[in-house]
Parts: sequence; structure tokens; C-alpha cells
Amino acid sequence: MVVKVRTTGEPGVARMVGFQLLNYMQGFSEAYGIFAAPYLGDRGRQICTYQVYYDIANVT
Repeated sequence: MVVKVRTTGEPGVARMVGFQLLNYMQGFSEAYGIFAAPYLGDRGRQICTYQVYYDIANVT
């Protein structure tokens, strides 16, 4: 697992973290990218479609 933790889940941050995770994971064929933030809105979750995200405010 590769986890990126940020203090915000705004769409621009989610997009940047997604690209960072994809680039980093290219060298690890079995790695999972996870983005953790206090809150991810609908747009942030849509951007993270190909990564796993952890929305602390909406844990289910």
C-alpha cells in the first residue's frame, strides 16, 4: 500500500495526489494507492475513481 495523507480533499489536491500515486506505483506492480483526507466531496471522489480513498468525515 502507498498512502498519501493530505489536510484537504479538494479536487485539485485529489488530482495531484492521484498523479503522484500513479507515478510512484509504476515501479510496484502489486501496490495499491490510497489517498486519505479529512473530507472528500463528490468531485474529489470522482477524481479518485482509480485509487482507493479514505474520507475520514464519511467513514462507513
